[in-house]
Amino acid sequence: MMTKFYLYMRQEGEGCDYSIGCGQTLVALGSTDRDGARKAAEVRVKECAGGEEVITEALLIESPEKLPAARWLAEAETADEVEIREARERDERAEYERLRRKYKG
Repeated sequence: MMTKFYLYMRQEGEGCDYSIGCGQTLVALGSTDRDGARKAAEVRVKECAGGEEVITEALLIESPEKLPAARWLAEAETADEVEIREARERDERAEYERLRRKYKG
C-alpha cells in the first residue's frame, strides 16, 4: 500500500464561534515520499502567509495504514443490534411471565 501524507494546520486562537474544527485544516498532500511531502507542506503553509489565517501549528502526518473503518462500523452496528434484540427478548419474556401469572387460574 502506498504511503499517504497529510498536512494538519491550526490557526491562532481557539477557532471561531462554536463550530467544531473551525481554525483547523487537514490537507491531503500529493506526494508519496517524505521529502516531497515536506516541500508540498511548506508551499501550502506559505500560501497562508499574510492572509486572514494565522497558522500557529503545522504537522506532517504519515498514514501508511488504511484502517478498516467500514468493518468496525458494521461490527458496532451488529453489537447494537444484538443488544436491542436481547433487550426486546427480555421485555417479551417479562410480559409472557406477567400474562402467564395473570391467566393461570
